[in-house]
Amino acid sequence: SFNYDPLTFSLIVPQTAHGFVVNNVLTLSSSTYVLAQADIADHANVVGIVISVMDANHFVLFFGGYAQGLSGFTSGVVYFLSAATAGLLTATPPSTPGQVLKPMFIADTTTSGFWLNYNGQQL
Repeated sequence: SFNYDPLTFSLIVPQTAHGFVVNNVLTLSSSTYVLAQADIADHANVVGIVISVMDANHFVLFFGGYAQGLSGFTSGVVYFLSAATAGLLTATPPSTPGQVLKPMFIADTTTSGFWLNYNGQQL
């Protein structure tokens, strides 16, 4: 079962052998979470970012607001959903027609920032 925490806008998700790591950006495909990607609109319907991996079968998905516990970001940089690599945030916005421009995260430290969970617009 799911365990949603409305105070932190996060959800403990049970999904067998999910393979996700902290910082992965996810979307739903049927009832399964998969890595989101800005290559086409259908892949870019982001539902959240992984902020914790509990074990091989459970992870914590964050939906919006101030995210903590992440890694590898640069303070003051806006990050976009990557069109090249599924599940990745990048400081370089997609620029090819047909890709989806989605600013998703504004880092205020290397491990935290503001998560903006919304649909982008195709270029």
